Amino acid sequence: MGLFGNPSKQKVSTPAAGRWEVYKNIDMCFQGDVEIIQDWKRHKSIDQLKKIVEEKGYSAVCVGSFGHAALKSFDYQLTKDQCKPSHGYTNELHIWFPSGAGAKPHKVDAPRLGLPSGFRFHDGFGEATRGDQIGHITSGGIENHCFKGDKMNWPLQWAATIGDVGAIESLVAHGYDPNVKMTDWFDSEPLGWAASFGQCKAIEALCAAGADPRRAANLAGETPLSDARREGHHQAIELINEYLSGKRSIGTSGHAQRSGIAGGCKGSAASAATSPTPSHGNPASNNAQNTELNNVARNTDDTAKARALVAEGADLSSTNGPSWRHTPLHQAAYHGRYEMAKTLVELGAPLELARGGGHHKIAEMLEKAMAGGGNVGAPVYVAEAVVMGQAVDEASDTAGAADQLPTLVEMVNKIKFELGIDGNVAEVVSKACAELGVSTKGNSLIEQAGECWKRLS
Repeated sequence: MGLFGNPSKQKVSTPAAGRWEVYKNIDMCFQGDVEIIQDWKRHKSIDQLKKIVEEKGYSAVCVGSFGHAALKSFDYQLTKDQCKPSHGYTNELHIWFPSGAGAKPHKVDAPRLGLPSGFRFHDGFGEATRGDQIGHITSGGIENHCFKGDKMNWPLQWAATIGDVGAIESLVAHGYDPNVKMTDWFDSEPLGWAASFGQCKAIEALCAAGADPRRAANLAGETPLSDARREGHHQAIELINEYLSGKRSIGTSGHAQRSGIAGGCKGSAASAATSPTPSHGNPASNNAQNTELNNVARNTDDTAKARALVAEGADLSSTNGPSWRHTPLHQAAYHGRYEMAKTLVELGAPLELARGGGHHKIAEMLEKAMAGGGNVGAPVYVAEAVVMGQAVDEASDTAGAADQLPTLVEMVNKIKFELGIDGNVAEVVSKACAELGVSTKGNSLIEQAGECWKRLS
């Protein structure tokens, strides 16, 4: 044996063969992520991230204004041509091109069906009633972001989104699979898009054609039922449950059988726009959505509607005008609506006392939450307490700062800033959970936002 042993038996580490290309402000957003490295600049360099990609056979590194590094992997050779312009954030995308034995095949797109002769979508947005969702449809926001700028890329998903039953039936008759996976967006299927937008007639048409709500969740972990629940479309939830229970048949025509909601969703319970709550003299707020939340809190016990309004973007700190300055929580507390007040506290409303109305049970619940000892469904911590519009001293001897969470609005604002995410409260939290790997199953909106906030802090 020589001084250094038998060279033929020594393991020599050799660099992976290939090259790197870097591009600015293009991305494969929400696609191919296999490792998310939080706060990567504190403990990694770009070269170290590239080394991980090379060693593990990944495809790319994405870093940018969002604070984390996303390592991406595809079973084909990624190129800039498969990427799209980044929206709402800036980034660098470093793409690895391995050579030799590690080279990946070029992507081969499956052939797509053409469109039926004379095909066109109907005008309008079907049964969608929520103002924010209608805006997403009419503004081109969904088409540009999710459909990569052209709804014709996934015509059956678009028909489901806008509730175009005629288009659904025409496309299926032409050979389109009613369960086709939208590979550009989490393998989402037409039924999930219809459920997300409360399009009950589209759900009926799709299920009649063979779309199956019992299929496994998509890559975002969603099913048609969870999509409808997430967006608060109660009629769609009821309809999908009829298919899941067997009360309605899948794959049959004449899809209005055995149901009290035949003919689609007649008035989504989640829509604030279709059934405004009577004001009973309550002054208006600064916009229709905030006015509705204030009226719901003041004049009803409809906590589900309050939650839906906040999810749509209604401001828990808004008031009934400059003369009175009563927030929704002011209203619920003063008028003795305990469950409504409790719900608003859970959602992160600025805490306020209820003594003015003489409702001591509500006042005790609020004081307990303000002191840090109240468990009313989720931790709530406040920066200010007021009595019917007048500031008072806050009970500040709460648990350690490390254990505290801000209000929902504050957490969402931080998430927007750190991750470059736009949208209403529910959309921002949902996107952040997907990006940060936070589980949404069994957790409330505040719990999801809180976990995202902790990971970004």
